[in-house]
Amino acid sequence: MATPGKELVVRGKLGEFLQSHGLEDSIGDIDEIVLSYVISILEDLGDDSNAEENIDVDQFAEMMEAYIPGFGNIDSVKVCEWMFELSYTIRADNQDKNQNSKDEEELCTKGDKPSGILPPTNDNTPTETNGNISPEEEEPNEDMQLLLEMFPNACTLEITHCLGLTKGNLESAAQLVLERAETGTSIKKPKEKSNFSPKKGLVLLDDKDLKKKMVERYGYQDTDEDKKTFRPPPLKQEPKKMLRYLDGRVVSTKGERFTEIKKEDSEEMKKTYVNLKPARKYRFH
Repeated sequence: MATPGKELVVRGKLGEFLQSHGLEDSIGDIDEIVLSYVISILEDLGDDSNAEENIDVDQFAEMMEAYIPGFGNIDSVKVCEWMFELSYTIRADNQDKNQNSKDEEELCTKGDKPSGILPPTNDNTPTETNGNISPEEEEPNEDMQLLLEMFPNACTLEITHCLGLTKGNLESAAQLVLERAETGTSIKKPKEKSNFSPKKGLVLLDDKDLKKKMVERYGYQDTDEDKKTFRPPPLKQEPKKMLRYLDGRVVSTKGERFTEIKKEDSEEMKKTYVNLKPARKYRFH
């Protein structure tokens, strides 16, 4: 847990470490977030018996590079030595404080109780037997495992960072992970490092910058095409049909829409007709 005393010690040691590697300008970037993260990592180093095997210096340097530019250029061996030295200093300081508090409690109990009665021991304090750590000390690891199961896309650094900010409160840490994921400020999983080492003077670009450079260099945009007006070709129409049919018979060959229908009379009806036209007179000479 980050306390004002630890923050002062870590701030001073971190400032000296940055100054010794020519990063005096980055000392002002040290804030509460950086201190909380560093203290949480150092406390994990102090609690883990196999810290030398489990520590990931490259991951720690990459995280610090995001807050303090230039930290990633420091040699990983020196960073590892500095972390263990500072972890030992904090652990020794905690032991001195615990010893002083125990001495004060013993003095108080001696003055208040008879010498034959021993002060009761607190069952809630974690004890260590045969080199095994009590379950209370394993709670942070269990909380981290639970949060990793709840948020499989979150990395261990993000979970550790949120637990450090919320001082180990599981509900607050889960809420903080959700908020940081929604706002896009969460720590992403570090990409796998390739064995390719660029030559001196070359700069590796990320995917977005590389895509932008490729479009600027090789992309071609036809501006004349935008100025052209698209005119589709006329539709092909079939020639107009001139024949008109009625009751299966051709009634017109000129394409008239209307046709006069003549009613045919029967033969008996035709016999009743009278021709009023006078007959032509022929004269023979």
